[in-house]
Amino acid sequence: MGRCVFLSCASFLKIKIYNQQQAIKFLPLDQTRIHNEQYKLATQILEESCIDEELLAITDSKQKSHRILIDFIQNPEKLDIVDCGKFEEQLLLKNQPLLKFHVKSIVKELKAPFTDSRRERFYDPNSK
Repeated sequence: MGRCVFLSCASFLKIKIYNQQQAIKFLPLDQTRIHNEQYKLATQILEESCIDEELLAITDSKQKSHRILIDFIQNPEKLDIVDCGKFEEQLLLKNQPLLKFHVKSIVKELKAPFTDSRRERFYDPNSK
């Protein structure tokens, strides 16, 4: 598989991790539909939204990022504190307006990974 094909389909691949030993080989965001090109933005959003003092006290930046990502993925209710408007505004100020559209989709995906939004829009269980 070539680079372009991989980049086009990467967000559709679901990686199932069965044990902790396998988890070491993957990034926490690999278990979501967040496209790998948006990992940096997703990580930034979660790191800047983290209020857990224990996680913020970790000195190794790579380990800190990893633990924060896992914490938010395992506790999606914590995503309610994320201020999407703040991050969208930051992206506009950095002259990256196209990325602003990814902020809400990243948070939505982390709250409910692999939810098919088409089902919400088109499926009516009461219709016959």
